[in-house]
Amino acid sequence: EPDAGIDTLWRSVTLFGTNGHEIDRDTFIKGLLAFGASPLLPSLLSAGPSQVPTRIARELQGTGPLSATAVQDYETITAGHRRLYWSAAPMALYGSVESHVTLGGELLAKGGPDPLVRRVQIALAEAALLAGRIAFFDLKRPAPAEQDYRVALDATEASGDHALAAAVLAHMSFVAA
Repeated sequence: EPDAGIDTLWRSVTLFGTNGHEIDRDTFIKGLLAFGASPLLPSLLSAGPSQVPTRIARELQGTGPLSATAVQDYETITAGHRRLYWSAAPMALYGSVESHVTLGGELLAKGGPDPLVRRVQIALAEAALLAGRIAFFDLKRPAPAEQDYRVALDATEASGDHALAAAVLAHMSFVAA
């Protein structure tokens, strides 16, 4: 039986732009973006039209430990944000990256096999580093940058990625200066 929250989301998305007609997959994905569900997109895009509501319910409920698919999706979004740094407006990208950092923390809270947890820790560190970079260098906001860098440093320490930790510390040194 569908989750009540998913049912509400589905009804909300279908209210816009469908004029009572059957909603197609593209319209549904656009609606999700409007509701801030972009972290779910990679897994949704691989689903067939009839699988979308079930897939969303499973992803949003977040039951069970980390899966390899969820980790891969998280890493893919992290890499996409890194590429977008050079072409997207800083404020728009910052909001998306901050949400992605929050999602990374939620994924880590689920726990799972050590190799998967480590991959999320590294991707989270990269995302938080990017958020800090945008906040400090592009938006001229040192306080949020410092918080982002702290999240990144904590994630690098947990993962044992010393090279990434050095990059985070290098970025942190600009805030202190």
